[in-house]
Amino acid sequence: VFTTAYSEYAVQGFEVDALDYLLKPFTRERFDAAIQRVLEAPRRLTNDFTEAAVQASQAPQAPLERILVRERGQIIPVQTRQISYLKADAKYTALVTGGKTYLIRLGISELEQRLDPSRFIRIHRSVMVNLDFVQAMKTDEQSQLQMHMDDGAVLTANREVSRQLRDQVM
Repeated sequence: VFTTAYSEYAVQGFEVDALDYLLKPFTRERFDAAIQRVLEAPRRLTNDFTEAAVQASQAPQAPLERILVRERGQIIPVQTRQISYLKADAKYTALVTGGKTYLIRLGISELEQRLDPSRFIRIHRSVMVNLDFVQAMKTDEQSQLQMHMDDGAVLTANREVSRQLRDQVM
């Protein structure tokens, strides 16, 4: 039984034959139903099943295509290709898209692992940008690149990323 606050992991749970999936917050009744399902399930934990579960957990994950965000009592799917940039904000990550900012309870490091690396680049320990939304990159007086975004935001890359990006210029 998988338990998480992030619905995007449900598919992975069922790919390894999970008996149930509890999305936080869940009720006591929902928890009891999951336990009952486990108790009634036939014993099928064989070596093959265990090996398949380990392989599935180690397999590379496909990049996220959407992230579900909460806004005023609603859950809104945001296409990752429409995200302009992300900023770490304590235990949250601010996701900026289409002139709106959403806070999600997922760290920027975890998002970095799940977003398409051909589109997203981490330019600072607390900032990732979608290169599709960068209008221009300009070097500042400390030789760091400043990313001028479509929405007018200016985000500064750290020295190492700035060097790597300058090295990629043809």
